[in-house]
Amino acid sequence: DTSLLEESYELETFNNLKGADDTKVTLSVGLFVVAEEYEVLAFDFLAHAFEAFPEAWYTVISLPQAAPEFSLLHHFTHVDAKDGTYPSQELYVFHKYSLANDISVKSLQDDQMEQVELLLANLGQKDIILADVHRLFSAGEDPDGVKIYGHGLYCMGQLCGVAVTRDAKTEALPLRASYDLDEYIVCSQHTSREHLALCHFVVSPIFQRHAKRLLGEVMRDLRRSCVYYRVYPHGTDFEASNIKAYSISSIIPDLIPVKPRPQIEYPLDILQSNAPSPRIRDLGPPFSLLFMTRKMLAEPKVAINSRIVVLGDSDAALACLQELVYQSHLRLNNLVHVVPDDSQPLSSDPGPLTHHCKYNGDQLVRLGLMTWMETVEGSLAGLNRKDKIAKLDNGGEVPYDLLTLASNTHHAAPDPAPAGVYTINSRAQAEEVARQIVGTGSVVIGGDHLNTYSTAAYFVSKGLSPTALTIVVPTEGVIRDAAMDQHVRKSWTSLGARVCIGSVTGVVGENQLESVVVEAQDTVSLPCEAYVATSVATTPISLFHAVNDAFLVFDNGIVIDNQFQTSDASILAGGPCTKYSRKYHTSQRQAYVSAAECGSFLATEIRHRLDPLMASRKISKTDSALPQFCKPQVVCTSVLPDVVYLDVCAPHSQLSEQLLQGPDAASYTKGGTEMTTGLDAKGDELRMFSLVVDEFDRVSRVTTLAAVGVCELKNMQKLFGLHQGILNHVVNRYQEGLIDDFFRYFHAPWAVAIFHDRFATFLQDAMSGATDNPGTDRPAIERLADDSCKLTQERLEATQGEQVADILADEQTKFEATRKLLQHLEVEKAVKDRLVDFLTFNAYHLPMYTRPGL
Repeated sequence: DTSLLEESYELETFNNLKGADDTKVTLSVGLFVVAEEYEVLAFDFLAHAFEAFPEAWYTVISLPQAAPEFSLLHHFTHVDAKDGTYPSQELYVFHKYSLANDISVKSLQDDQMEQVELLLANLGQKDIILADVHRLFSAGEDPDGVKIYGHGLYCMGQLCGVAVTRDAKTEALPLRASYDLDEYIVCSQHTSREHLALCHFVVSPIFQRHAKRLLGEVMRDLRRSCVYYRVYPHGTDFEASNIKAYSISSIIPDLIPVKPRPQIEYPLDILQSNAPSPRIRDLGPPFSLLFMTRKMLAEPKVAINSRIVVLGDSDAALACLQELVYQSHLRLNNLVHVVPDDSQPLSSDPGPLTHHCKYNGDQLVRLGLMTWMETVEGSLAGLNRKDKIAKLDNGGEVPYDLLTLASNTHHAAPDPAPAGVYTINSRAQAEEVARQIVGTGSVVIGGDHLNTYSTAAYFVSKGLSPTALTIVVPTEGVIRDAAMDQHVRKSWTSLGARVCIGSVTGVVGENQLESVVVEAQDTVSLPCEAYVATSVATTPISLFHAVNDAFLVFDNGIVIDNQFQTSDASILAGGPCTKYSRKYHTSQRQAYVSAAECGSFLATEIRHRLDPLMASRKISKTDSALPQFCKPQVVCTSVLPDVVYLDVCAPHSQLSEQLLQGPDAASYTKGGTEMTTGLDAKGDELRMFSLVVDEFDRVSRVTTLAAVGVCELKNMQKLFGLHQGILNHVVNRYQEGLIDDFFRYFHAPWAVAIFHDRFATFLQDAMSGATDNPGTDRPAIERLADDSCKLTQERLEATQGEQVADILADEQTKFEATRKLLQHLEVEKAVKDRLVDFLTFNAYHLPMYTRPGL
């Protein structure tokens, strides 16, 4: 009886396991044992099994999710579970006709149109596929001259699969410029004619095991070495967008996803004809890219059936999913992402909440995470740790083998809260609140979070008059830079809004809000029709109750160890809602580090547990080393109408206590240099820029406040961590009065290369070229470096000015000695050669730089 299987698995594509004679006779493999040396011959069992049961059409095998796939299953087709069902076993199906050996791949011919239509009859995207097949048979190319190719998979004389491809010789370079293809291939070893675009790929489900064979034969027949497949969002109008049509294919799990590359924001007004060509800068509507080479076709992926559930819509959750999906050797069959019902991940509007400039709508489309995982709507309401089930607030249940909690923090409203009191924790909530309060009367927005300003700016953009606004902020402000915070306050006042210095301590009104109580120098009551609370965000109350009721340790955050593990070995946690166990004696929190880097660490811990190619770690219980975060924390939002604020700062755990960049504006790096420009700018000319260089001459903080369109957000983030000497000795230039506007300074053509995504790799290569050069006395350099570090530490601990001056003189002496060791022709030549290689290798992005041979 296969009815139970039909309830849980997508068996419609297999005709619900009915045979050609409409009968249901299916073999079930209950026990399979074979000696390891004969494992490659396991497929031979199937022919004898069907001979013993000639009336059977299918053979099925179910496998526990924690069990690894064995070689026989590589010949079976994995069947997906139906949406909303979570069976405890993985199902694999094999059809009797798949035993046939007379498999061939040939070019499609005009007289096979009826067979193609019959094969595509039940597909939802058959129209766009048939349109390309008709164009193939009628002209053989697109109107723009791009060649179209068609191939069929034949078994027992019947057409069982179709592949429609296009020539991609003009696409290879733009795709390389926008996606990290260099991670997989050496592009110079593949000529332009060896690239192929896969547009449509359809194979009968019972012959799905031959899908890679069909693709390989297509590449062999056309003499191509690389094939690309684009995945556009559902509902894309290909004709209106003037792009080639692509259909969803069953071969997607066998292809390799390619990461999108961060792009430079070019100063086109200055570069003009020296800028990269438009086809490099713009590929049209966003899409995710999949990839395959002939060599990689022979490398099977490792299937992991364990159910991995990532809960939360934070950047840490998305980064964790990204890191898991982009493991080219893994195929995660049960990756689940649980997001709140009001989450809008693909929206291009960031709304009133601060964000990290990491994931927006277009970026998520380019990542294509939705292709590789199941998305479930709901918020965590409870945990059944014994049965490993996550209960959702909408009544749903999601079983898990490994659960990862990575929720965002939420603003909390006063308790009790009468009607008219709001909190905003998502774009959907912001839109709903804006509809209710715009035009109602006076509105108070108060809290000690940056969202106080951004929420006010959002409401004004939705039609609320600034004169109806009262903004309540603490004395110390909500922006790190005091000058910028003061400018924002004055700007809101000039727009007609009222700015109060203090804090909201209560609300008045039983059923309907009447006023809010603000405590400053004097306690005042502000009558209002609406109050939006933007206090410091904390763990959502629903998440707290779910975690606390499940007896997980909670101490002002979900308590984790240095491996991101909670008190339950099957539950990991990361992101702003977590806190390290007190045994580590630290106040560091992941709310003050890069969310993307935090998610990457989370994914690494998951791989340590599940990836068979990644060695599991056994860390001693006495090991107290915490993860070392190196990437900057980025905060971006609109704090005034048409004014954007950006803050890029060092993570807390990266620097020593003396260098710690705390949340208050006064906690600057000791001995560092702060440089500011644009303090007197106003209105549309607002161009405030603060650049902090730390004790080691590295950029440790970038803060900007500028009108929309002035700040190149992506570029400014890449300044973090660079030595000031790389920035054309920016400190000396600033002190000499040569820089009056940092925006204009970094907008110049010379700076384009430092914003390239591979510039950091070039710096590492240049450093290795200098230190590993035969003409370099490396032991002497290492001794000088150790001495310099000791002197720096002594200077940080020194209290007297004369002592600090003496140590600075010794440091300068060590620096000059190090520079002399590196100043010889061999080292200079090695560094210059690497610079030329960097510019040549990335010439499609950096054509504005001259190179030898041009």
